[in-house]
Amino acid sequence: MGREMKGIAQSENIENLVDKDSIYVDKTEYIYNLTKQYDRVFISRPRRFGKSLTLNTIGTLFEKGVEPYFKGTWIY
Repeated sequence: MGREMKGIAQSENIENLVDKDSIYVDKTEYIYNLTKQYDRVFISRPRRFGKSLTLNTIGTLFEKGVEPYFKGTWIY
């Protein structure tokens, strides 16, 4: 019997992804570098390229810190 494949994270909210066993691409190192190098950043990508999740991740990092949402990520 084969293993079930993990689903790709489909939430726009990092807090919703913590408890789910989904595939999540850790962008926290890139977010950290952006916030340290630039005062302002314009993010422009096509639909469905993770802009909302990335912006939510930035907001959560600044508003709530790394506990408990970012365990196992680069920024932790």
